[in-house]
Amino acid sequence: VIDSDSDSITVNAISVLTSIMRNSPSAKALEGVYNPDYIGCIENEQPLLILVQWIPELAPRDLQILVSERLNQVCDSSLRNRMTYESFEDPTGTVDKFHYGTHYSNAAGVMHYMIRMEPFTTLHIQLQSGRFDCSDRQFHSIRAAWQARMENPVDVKELIPEFFYFPEFLENANGFDLGYLQMSNGKVDDVVLPRWASSREDLIYKHRKALESEYVSAHLHEWIDLIFGYKQRGEAAVEALNVFYYCTYEGVVDLDAIADETERKALEGIISNFGQTPCQLLKEPHPARLSAASAARRLSRMDTYSPNLFEKLSELKTFFGEGMMEEVPLVLTVVPKNQAHSFMTQGSPDVLVTVSANGLLGTHGWLPYDRNFSNYFSFTKDPTVSNVK
Repeated sequence: VIDSDSDSITVNAISVLTSIMRNSPSAKALEGVYNPDYIGCIENEQPLLILVQWIPELAPRDLQILVSERLNQVCDSSLRNRMTYESFEDPTGTVDKFHYGTHYSNAAGVMHYMIRMEPFTTLHIQLQSGRFDCSDRQFHSIRAAWQARMENPVDVKELIPEFFYFPEFLENANGFDLGYLQMSNGKVDDVVLPRWASSREDLIYKHRKALESEYVSAHLHEWIDLIFGYKQRGEAAVEALNVFYYCTYEGVVDLDAIADETERKALEGIISNFGQTPCQLLKEPHPARLSAASAARRLSRMDTYSPNLFEKLSELKTFFGEGMMEEVPLVLTVVPKNQAHSFMTQGSPDVLVTVSANGLLGTHGWLPYDRNFSNYFSFTKDPTVSNVK
């Protein structure tokens, strides 16, 4: 839904987007390549982000035309990336297949956005052999930056954190001579804002508001899967069009094993300047974040609260087990909800975690009491907590 303050427009963005995507020529051309269960042809819902970015500048009659054009660009780009991967072959066998020859996170990308702020200005000039880069390639307009990301298949820069908290980086407060644009002959000075932003502060505020929205929260796990999770490598990465140049991945290149000094320094330069993919932290899909409504419902349920022991005193059964060293009180006792048991280890003890007043951590084994079994309780003390060292 669009804020009525923009152009007095209220649009059901999801239904409009779905309609456009279902009937898009690019979406039809890609039938069978992409899962038809997704709305449209883009698995990570980039078109919705396009819609959110561009709608505030549109009149209703222009909405479907522009979004359809942008959608065609995204679908065409995705098809190109898939074809790049499938057709690539390195005769030497050194370079693996990839979708992107550039990277989303690197030093040059940060300098590109932060060109108006020191020390990034000086670093940019050093990178460009002592001068500013061509004015048309500089970050001079939000609209131009968006178009470049959408239309250029090798430009995959991510937004830097400053887009969400630091409006000053959009201002040429130091008065750097950034040159003139070739087509319009316009001077490159402060970053040109979109019409939906009344000021630099307003743009940052709206970016921050979008970042903290329910929609982003609901899809945050998908981004985690791509950057840190199971879609970072392997078949899942191939299906998600998420494979980058091999040098960006951790552990792929063993610099110590390269005897040739020139070759090693060249690879070090590529890794340093080209960008690096983060360590893969997860091998399974990350769970979705609870929505505000779901969290409120969970809090309202009585079974989420710790039981009142005084309400069922007659049902309590006493057991004793020394959890820490003598005369050292416990300040926390927790049984993790998710216990790592396979079908072959059923009946083995759960993990009981304790923390003592002196900061000693214990991971004990225990089987809880079950009234259906006699003496069905055991406690195996962590032997390390008895070691005073």
